[in-house]
Amino acid sequence: MHKKPERLICARRIEFDAAHRIIGHAGKCKYLHGHRYILEASFEAQFKGARDMVVDFGLIKEVLANWINCNWDHTTILSIDDRELGSCIEHYTKQKIFYMDKAPTAENMSTILIREIIPSLFKGTDVNCYKVRIYETPNCYAEIE
Repeated sequence: MHKKPERLICARRIEFDAAHRIIGHAGKCKYLHGHRYILEASFEAQFKGARDMVVDFGLIKEVLANWINCNWDHTTILSIDDRELGSCIEHYTKQKIFYMDKAPTAENMSTILIREIIPSLFKGTDVNCYKVRIYETPNCYAEIE
């Protein structure tokens, strides 16, 4: 009988503030509003006895937290279909806008992080992000593996 290798997991928590709105939403989220987001990114490695760590926590901070700080922290995250609002915000406040191909929901933010952003940030390394969780409020989150 083969013993299944143990899986080592480590995670980094990154907090940021951003505004967004969801075009066509039936509730209050159709209005521009802000959140104190919490991102939890989990990384994994197969443990074979020779590896001391999955990934250095400092590397996650240096790479992923830096990307968050430059692109999402204190910005407005909008759908590309919301360019009219984005142009007004940029013009009057000089605030940076981050446009997404889809609605800027926690679900879509998690998906773009795990499928596109994190793989490109850690390209050429053996770092593997297997789960992303984004809290939109202290009680509500979206998660993708």
